[in-house]
Amino acid sequence: MKPDCPNRPSREKPLAWLVAAIPAALAATIISIPAPEANSYHQYDYFNCPAAKPQLIAACISGKAGHRSFFQIGKDGDAVLFGEAHANSAQKLELASRMKELYAAGYRLIGLEAMPSSRQYLLEQYRDGTLPRAELAEKIKTSWGYNPEPYLVLIDSAMQADIQVVFLDADRERLDITSPGWEEREAQMERRREAHWIEVMAAAQEERSDGGKCLFLIGDLHVPLVALKLAQQGVAASTVTLTGGEFFYDDVYAASARSLHLHTATRLIQTTDNNAAAGPGYILLLPQPPDASIIGKAKVTAD
Repeated sequence: MKPDCPNRPSREKPLAWLVAAIPAALAATIISIPAPEANSYHQYDYFNCPAAKPQLIAACISGKAGHRSFFQIGKDGDAVLFGEAHANSAQKLELASRMKELYAAGYRLIGLEAMPSSRQYLLEQYRDGTLPRAELAEKIKTSWGYNPEPYLVLIDSAMQADIQVVFLDADRERLDITSPGWEEREAQMERRREAHWIEVMAAAQEERSDGGKCLFLIGDLHVPLVALKLAQQGVAASTVTLTGGEFFYDDVYAASARSLHLHTATRLIQTTDNNAAAGPGYILLLPQPPDASIIGKAKVTAD
């Protein structure tokens, strides 16, 4: 099949092309990164909560709040993994609103699961002004299947903040869910995808030449395993699971906030349950609107 772009790299070496592009992109933004003051960034109401037991969480998040910023979240590691619900707009818009702060805090690259790394050339064309925004939106929608607009806002915000954007995903095959054995083929494809993300993430982190950090946005269910796999490759990643917003998979943190009528505020919760073996784990709980679609409502009564 004829490629969309004559300069597109071959499918055999998409990762090598991406890795080769990263140092040059980062070099364009190399500056002397000052040591930022922790209180110069947006401060989330912060709660350090124990294990995910409803009665303990309720007491924790209704107590006195501390304050913590994205600078403090990532200061001791190499990268931050953000976990999202793909159909949720509020989670991506919250992250987009912090791009300039993230740059000031030393972040220089964001990786997105939303598209294959073999289509990195689309971002280069968009950045150079040769690919219209509407066309990039259509390509993301066709490939990814979710609303492209929140991803475009995130891409725009990152580029405006001089944060390099890379695509993380592997090329995916179309599965016929009516064919025998499709579940096993899907599981194998998911493992291949995760392995590819980790390869791209580790390469991006290794190749950074300006001392900057990386952040990555992937599906929330993938975060614990990916963080552990990165740790095995020497990349220490903090994790931030985004929850709340207009559509999300429920957990005891969001449910506890609703039970206490605290669901209209944003809370940053550190928890020992959230992948502590790989690095500090956080829940960023966003406001839950009255008409939110909440999947699998969690119990908040004591066992």
